[in-house]
Formats: sequence, C-alpha cells, structure tokens
Amino acid sequence: NAETNDLWQVLEEVSKKPVGKIMADWTKKSGYPLVSIIKSEKSFRIRQSRFFSSPISRRNSRDKTLWSVPIVWQGNRKKVKRALFSKFQSSTFLGSQGRTLKYSGEKLNFGETGLFRVDYPESVLKMFNNSVVAKNFSTPDRLGLIRDSFALAESGQSSTTLALDLLSSYREENEYVVWLEVAGGLGRLSQIFADETWFPKLKEFKRQIFSPLAQKLGWHQKKGEAFTVAMLRDMAIYQAGANGDKEIIGEAEKLFEKYIKEGKAPDKEIRSAVYLLAAKRGKEKRFSQFIKLYKGAHLADEKNRLGEALGLFDDKKLLQKALDFSLSKDVRPQDVFSIFRSVARNPKGRLLAWQFVK
Repeated sequence: NAETNDLWQVLEEVSKKPVGKIMADWTKKSGYPLVSIIKSEKSFRIRQSRFFSSPISRRNSRDKTLWSVPIVWQGNRKKVKRALFSKFQSSTFLGSQGRTLKYSGEKLNFGETGLFRVDYPESVLKMFNNSVVAKNFSTPDRLGLIRDSFALAESGQSSTTLALDLLSSYREENEYVVWLEVAGGLGRLSQIFADETWFPKLKEFKRQIFSPLAQKLGWHQKKGEAFTVAMLRDMAIYQAGANGDKEIIGEAEKLFEKYIKEGKAPDKEIRSAVYLLAAKRGKEKRFSQFIKLYKGAHLADEKNRLGEALGLFDDKKLLQKALDFSLSKDVRPQDVFSIFRSVARNPKGRLLAWQFVK
C-alpha cells in the first residue's frame, strides 16, 4: 500500500539528502549521464549529457534528460566533498552547504559510487598519472578511470590514444579487477583492428603491458596469496602468450604436452591459460586431443575451459568443426553458446560464426 515516493521520502528523512529530487529521472528515464569537463583558456566548465556507447545513437538522439548528479570528490587535506549537479552546463556548481565550488582537477566520482561516466581533458588525465602510479587513488577509482577512458574512446567522444597513454600508469597495478578492465579494453581494440596491417604493433604494445606482470606473478601459486592473485596470474599468462611472449608460449606448450603424455593436468589456477595458448598454435592433431579431453571431462568448469579453447584455433576448417561439435550430443544445450562465443570472438572465426547462426 506504499508508493515509490514514500520510499524516497523516508530515505530523505534518514539521510538528510534530496533523494526524491535525485531519483526522479534516474528511475523514470532511460540511460545515465556523462559529466564532461570542458577547459577553456581561463576556466573550466562542467557539462552533462546522456552517455551513448554508440556514436550513431548519440548523433540521432534528442534526449534532453537532466539528471541530478551526486558528484563526490576529494579536496584539500583529503576531505571528501559532495555537490549535486543539476544543470546542463555551469562554470561553477553549488556545494551541499551553499558554497560555490570551482573545479580544480579532482576526480569527480570519488570511490566510483555514482552511476555516471566522466570525460576529462587531456591535461587533467596527465595530472592523474602520478596518483595512479603511486596508488593514491583507490582500487575502484583506478578501475573507473581506465574504464571511462576506454568507454569514451569506443563511443568516439575521446581519443583512443588518450586511453592507451593512460595505460602507462598502470604497469605496476596489482589488482585483478583493474587488470580485467585493461584486458577488456585492449581486447575490444584487437577485435576492431585485427585485420589491419599495423595490428602487430598493437600486439607488441599488449605484450609490453602483460609480460612483466606475468613474469612477476610466475607460474605457481604462492602460500597465503589471495584468490584474486591466482585469477590475475591466469589472465596475465594468457595475455602475454597470446601476444607473442615466446618464453610463455613455450612453457604452456610443454605443460600441455606433459598432460597429453602423462595425464598430469596443469595446475587449476593456470589451466585456462595453458589450454588457450596450446589451442592458438595447434593443428588438426591437437584439435582432436581437445575434443577427446572435452568428451572425457566430468566437471562443468573443465568443459568450459576446453570448450573455449576449441574456438581459438587459427585454421578455419577446425573452427567450423568446433561449431559443428557444439551441436553434437557430447555438448549440453546450455554449453553450446560458450563454444560459439569463443569462435565468434576469434577474428578468423567471425564470418563462420555469423553463417552458423543464420
């Protein structure tokens, strides 16, 4: 017998914040905002608009939603400040105590607690580099900064070069969730540019990013390390090897061949990386070995690892076999998509996957 407004009213009473004003458009309108910092010769302006991942959607949209954006940032002496930005554009915005606050280069979504993206000018992003390197920014803040940068590049609102330049600050990063975002952003770039003549340069860039991380983490789990470190190790080994690290490729090949000959599976923490790297360089014989392993696997997670590996071969004939195998009696209906997705992500298998769907 209660209505939504009753909930907002109670939350307002408890928090002493204008919850109703904030939530009106967030819950009744589509999308979420992009907050852009516009630098001119003498000042900064702050502007909001709806974020679109597609530049076509952005050009065609007439969406004029005005959100009340709860902006949080860290000021001098690490004091957390808050303001509600409820205009389309302003050179200043009002703080919670009625003071006029000017933007001076702070990260505007402190703690990444707000559902909005932020577009910073190049000069401000460069100011952030030292904070990322020194880890003065928290893990969520480091994650949000690179995530927004890649998203804005993808939407055409920021230069891809800015996102790649920002990555230089993340070389000493140690958190799995941040590296996962880095790998995802670079992976989307690879999908787009896989057929370009300069694609090897992008692979070299990725190798320079991931090989030092893989070498630092090593191949074996260390006593007392967090479970996320094991996940990071698996990802780093694969990314380094997939982008041409010969030492890592050689070790993965050796571990896979040992499994085939002696029946000793690679450690579970690095098994996905070993399978994927072995498949990328495999031929018909190895494809048959993966099919045999898949049929003999009893655990769902093992089938998932092996199924994903089937989509990483370079030979289009083998990729077609993988698609056909996905519809066989040996693959559970709920597992068909994981094999298909792996083939579809492979630049060599894109067209095959599309034809398969049709």
